[in-house]
Amino acid sequence: MIRLFVNNTDNDPATVAAFVQSYLQSNLDPKITCQGIADPFDALQEDLDFGDIVLNRGLVLYRDQSIELSPRRFTLLYYLLVNRGRICPHRSISQYIWPKDDYILTDSVKKLIQNLRRSLDPYTGPDFIRTIHGIGYVINRSS
Repeated sequence: MIRLFVNNTDNDPATVAAFVQSYLQSNLDPKITCQGIADPFDALQEDLDFGDIVLNRGLVLYRDQSIELSPRRFTLLYYLLVNRGRICPHRSISQYIWPKDDYILTDSVKKLIQNLRRSLDPYTGPDFIRTIHGIGYVINRSS
């Protein structure tokens, strides 16, 4: 039996249900877990096309405009895009970005998200990465 305790400050049952569904899928789907590709640079032999955003070996193109990202921001964007439409919990993000460090604080993930947003917002707008308070982040499907 799995018991999952969720601290949801919004008290929104739909948010909790979406998180639980994402969490349960993450234990079954290797694309979501950190056990997938440790380094997205190694995985990107070809372009990864996510509509308006294309990733290729450290290069990010948004509607044919190049966006420069640090390797860590690129890895975070890759992880969020592969999981587009699914809630990515803080812990899953930290395990993916820092796989050898079990003690990464939620604040480190928040700061990295903030920096990624700062890089992307002029191109994608402020609603591209949505915060699910107390849980994690999600890329809007419509973005």
